[in-house]
Amino acid sequence: MKAESSMLDQPATGLSEPTQAYCVALLSQEKSLGELQRHLHKTEALFRESVQRKNQQLDLLLAEVRRLSANAAGREAKASEHFESSLDAQRIELGRLRQQLATRETEVDALAAQVQQLRADLAEERTWREAAVERLESTAADRATLDAQRSELSARLSSSDCGRASTIERCTRQRRQSLRAAFGVAYASIFKHRMGQAEIEELRARLDGSEAARATERDSIHARLSDARTELEAEAESMRAESAAAKARASEAEADAEAEARERARLEADMGEAANMVVALQAQVKAHAQARESLAASADSAAAERSQLAIERDAALLERDGLVAERDSLE
Repeated sequence: MKAESSMLDQPATGLSEPTQAYCVALLSQEKSLGELQRHLHKTEALFRESVQRKNQQLDLLLAEVRRLSANAAGREAKASEHFESSLDAQRIELGRLRQQLATRETEVDALAAQVQQLRADLAEERTWREAAVERLESTAADRATLDAQRSELSARLSSSDCGRASTIERCTRQRRQSLRAAFGVAYASIFKHRMGQAEIEELRARLDGSEAARATERDSIHARLSDARTELEAEAESMRAESAAAKARASEAEADAEAEARERARLEADMGEAANMVVALQAQVKAHAQARESLAASADSAAAERSQLAIERDAALLERDGLVAERDSLE
């Protein structure tokens, strides 16, 4: 080609000016086609590097999306597991507290039944004490009757001293008999009175003992009731505290869930942006592919033009050779 260009550059070649201009145009077009081909190769290499970088960026974005998805799924699983475990613990604690409340209610009912039984026993003791008081009053009335009979006998004895001896003896016998009878009645009344007094004292002792026992038992029942009330109040306070703690834990769990939801929304937004970037990269890859296809088509057309120019150049060379041969023959 250099020889041909040097031959064409020489002015005294014997060729016509149109032929020389045509040859120069062919050579310049061939040079421009070579430069275009080099530019196409360079552009193709740059396009390949760009596609490779875009593919690497796409792989990195996909790996980041997978990592974020795995992190979001792991956090969501941990949050749900923590929430479920806290709910199970709260359910177990509520069941235990309900069982304790049921046990306390049963104990309170038993204590109330004992109090009712004690009240019934106290009413029975009061009735028995009133009957004993009535028996004591009747014994006192019998004692007054015996005192009246004794005074009457004394009056009779004092009035019988002025009678005759037989009368005295007869009266004495009668009086002795009546006195014996009265003494027997009085002795029986006194014995009955003493027995009534002993029975009354025994009843009083029993009443005092029962009252003391009832008072002691009542005090113990009141103490047990106050202790049970204190325990119930303490348990209610602990239940309130546990309920407040459970509410606080529920609030924390809700806050964690909201934070997880926000994080998930952010991750979804990032994933959406990554998807948009992937779509944009795919569009760029598609555009680069189209550009590559167009460049390949241009290269093919340039190669076709180059082959056509080579054919025309060969024809021009043949024509030049013919002209040279004709010149030589003319010389």
